[in-house]
Amino acid sequence: MKFIREASEDEVVFNFLAGEIESDRFNCELKETLSSFNLTETIITNADLTSERENNLRKEILGEFRGYGKNKDLFKNFPKIENYSLYEFSDDDLDNIYYINYSYWNELSSYTSSPIVAANNILKDKTVFDISNEPFLNGVKVLESGKIFPPMILLTYDYKSFIVLEGHSRITIYALKPEYFKNIKCFVLKCSKEDIENWNR
Repeated sequence: MKFIREASEDEVVFNFLAGEIESDRFNCELKETLSSFNLTETIITNADLTSERENNLRKEILGEFRGYGKNKDLFKNFPKIENYSLYEFSDDDLDNIYYINYSYWNELSSYTSSPIVAANNILKDKTVFDISNEPFLNGVKVLESGKIFPPMILLTYDYKSFIVLEGHSRITIYALKPEYFKNIKCFVLKCSKEDIENWNR
């Protein structure tokens, strides 16, 4: 992995929403949240990160959508972030990236939290909770077509191991095709080990 530059909370919030708007699993719920704010997808797809109003709205949207800033849902007991940065990752780094502690990802990875193990299970036709693996396989085809996925968002306390905050499906697709995980940019959020353990339990 290689450090690219410092990042900001506003940038990370935007990228979280940008990743979810393309998600088959979450985009309908996100669009409903946008409608409740009388907003369209353009606040994500045509974002102005220099606009304080837009940045505040996106935080409110993420709060309503996933509990950001409200100590709810995904962001319950969320760590205090000490630093936001952008890093470039390669296939060698896949061994150090782990899923969040969540029943589906636990089962798919045989309780290792490893996307690489999950990818091997997918190739062996293991399914979890009767959820099809087809979206992962379709994602591989998208990668092979030349599309670049939005940056994922990772948490770390030591810059040696990383937990996925946003981008679980994408990291699984990359694990299926690790040769495509080269020069991939990810946002990295630094926090304390204690905070990560308190959140990810």
